[in-house]
Amino acid sequence: MNSQKTLKEQSKTVKPEEVIEPQPTSSRLPRLTIVVIIFIIIVAGYFILSSRNQKQTASVFPSQTPTVIPTIDSRINWKTYTNTDLGFSIQYPEDYLYEEIDAGVTHSPYTSYSLIDLQGNGNKIEIAVAENDNNYSLDKIIGNGPLLSYSKDILDNENVNNIEVDGVEALRIDNIPVGLAGIRSEILFIKKNKIYQIILVPSEAKVDIFNQILSTFQFLDQEQDSTIWVRKQFGEAWDIEYPERWSVNEAGLIEGNIILSGIYNNTSYAINLGYPIGLGYIDGPPQNLTLEQWVNHELSFLPTSQRETIQIKDSIVTNTPGKKVLNIAEVTYDDGVTRQYSNNFTHQVYIWLEGNKNQRIVTLKQTSGVFDPQTAEQLLDRFIQGIN
Repeated sequence: MNSQKTLKEQSKTVKPEEVIEPQPTSSRLPRLTIVVIIFIIIVAGYFILSSRNQKQTASVFPSQTPTVIPTIDSRINWKTYTNTDLGFSIQYPEDYLYEEIDAGVTHSPYTSYSLIDLQGNGNKIEIAVAENDNNYSLDKIIGNGPLLSYSKDILDNENVNNIEVDGVEALRIDNIPVGLAGIRSEILFIKKNKIYQIILVPSEAKVDIFNQILSTFQFLDQEQDSTIWVRKQFGEAWDIEYPERWSVNEAGLIEGNIILSGIYNNTSYAINLGYPIGLGYIDGPPQNLTLEQWVNHELSFLPTSQRETIQIKDSIVTNTPGKKVLNIAEVTYDDGVTRQYSNNFTHQVYIWLEGNKNQRIVTLKQTSGVFDPQTAEQLLDRFIQGIN
């Protein structure tokens, strides 16, 4: 009995061990399956979200596409610089500063040039304009512009490219090893007997914004400059019409003098309006002076050799007698006793007394190119028609 009892107790003890041992293995399998499923869901969700973000990023930041220069209309906050004497306008960012510099004498063969300086955001853009007195072609001014000269031997042909600036053939030269800072870009072109040289410095300057500024360069439209005229009253001295985009210098208005300058038929002109003191007589004009006598007195200062080209025509200015004196040499010095003249021609109109206004003189001078007497006379006639 005792031995049987012991066996039964032993069998009871062993059976639970045989049943319990496989239980842990059967419970681990479902847990592992759940973990794998969760992992797959997480990975799949990650890839779905990543693909969506990539699509959104590609649509917002198209960094792989070439830079597109914006149109002028998109530059609503840019300013415009206009120079009627030099015949162009150009736009620039509102945070840029510009300065007109009196450049004075430059290197041979140029005698002088005009300089406009634009600066901002680490960029410096210089625009130089000079007369093409030697009739240079475009290839002749490489390394020989009014602002910058250097040897062509330093250039890499890959850096010289043909471009257009407002429809005009131009050359672009990049990465010029000149000076301490180097030249990032140089643009050269010729228009209406003027040489234009545009330079970007330093060598690490931002070329993208330079390209945008360069794309706004425009030559002043001939028709717009010559046909749109405006009227203005200048005190009691002058009531005139003149081209809308011309510059007006009123510094001498207190003495009745005004200087107008601008473009007409793609040529630069200046018109001086004045009330001559004493009519050129040291002690004042004689009594009973006539218009013809006044004009003859003015011409008496001229050397005989410079009188041969002069033509005198009768004119009427605001219902008042006048004399057009064409092809008269430009006065460069006048102290009231002696006068000196250059070889440059001008056209003048002598206007006789009109109401409470004294005698007046209108002088027209061409300031660019070779003097064209016919076009200059057309402009003078148009101008005096607008005098009230």
